[in-house]
Amino acid sequence: MSPDRVLTIENLQNKAPVNRSKISKVIFSTLRRLRIKKNVRIGVYFIGDGKIKALNRKYLKHNRATDVICFDLSINKKETLADIFISADTAVSNAKKFNTTPGYELCLYAAHGVLHLFGFDDTTRSKRRLMRRKEKEIMTRFFINPQEASI
Repeated sequence: MSPDRVLTIENLQNKAPVNRSKISKVIFSTLRRLRIKKNVRIGVYFIGDGKIKALNRKYLKHNRATDVICFDLSINKKETLADIFISADTAVSNAKKFNTTPGYELCLYAAHGVLHLFGFDDTTRSKRRLMRRKEKEIMTRFFINPQEASI
């Protein structure tokens, strides 16, 4: 029997358009690539820098905006229940900085959040390198050229 996958996407900002279909495909592809066999329920919330900074300050004690924050709310090992918060403001500014598009950045942050939920970390150089390699594997499946990606 296939695991149950429930994804809720909420766009709570107006800085960048959110392609729910593309975000869903990126998240489900990430789960498949990681070979996650258990039930997964994820809420994805697109917000601005002000709200993500407040979350970062309150829960992680970092007084700054960031690209993505995720919270594993699971109560048992049989199912993952989580929320992923993504900053559209950061996606817009990073798209300019890295010569991509806001849509590409939003998808990248979604994949990044799922990787964090399932054990990937970017706190050291070697862990960051591994995480970036996984992100690249996932993203090249959906975007041939990030500079031309429009979603």
